[in-house]
Amino acid sequence: MKCPRCIQNIYRTAPECPHCGFSIDELTNAFPPINRPLRAINDFAGIFRQKDRDQLERKIDTFTRRFPQVFLTICTVHLQNESLFRQYGFWLLNQTTFESENQRHGYRLLILLDPESKFATITFGYAFDSILNAKNTFDCLAAGHAFWLEERYTKGLLPCIDQLANILKKKAAKRPQTFSPPSEISHESS
Repeated sequence: MKCPRCIQNIYRTAPECPHCGFSIDELTNAFPPINRPLRAINDFAGIFRQKDRDQLERKIDTFTRRFPQVFLTICTVHLQNESLFRQYGFWLLNQTTFESENQRHGYRLLILLDPESKFATITFGYAFDSILNAKNTFDCLAAGHAFWLEERYTKGLLPCIDQLANILKKKAAKRPQTFSPPSEISHESS
């Protein structure tokens, strides 16, 4: 996995980053707790209308039928401190409960978008460490970036999710032992 602060590779079980000293405990004090499980769509920034939510829910449902072991969630947020953006995604993924816990913990994917700064990031669980890389997540986010600059957030998220699905499909075909087809997935929480 990569440290969300300095982006260096670290062991998943390391209590802190050996390069910069980052620890998830720092984030517990930096961010307020979320008192409800994360859903597929978490519009903390308040940018989606019902029509947008409906489109995104349909797209996520399609994604989930294709990859039932994966829990994909979208979060919008206005962060006061842009330097904490990646760290916030890491904190959400690791310190928050999720509405659907029948997927394995390591198979969570979070698309985080700040409409003010136009920052976006994809944070993923440890099961994707050998599946997704920086180029993959960049390609997904690049598919939506031009729309986000125009404040067309839903229009940008839809191709972002499509790109993510295409990457996972290709990775599953090349590495079935790492990313098992849906019929081989155990739905037990780990």
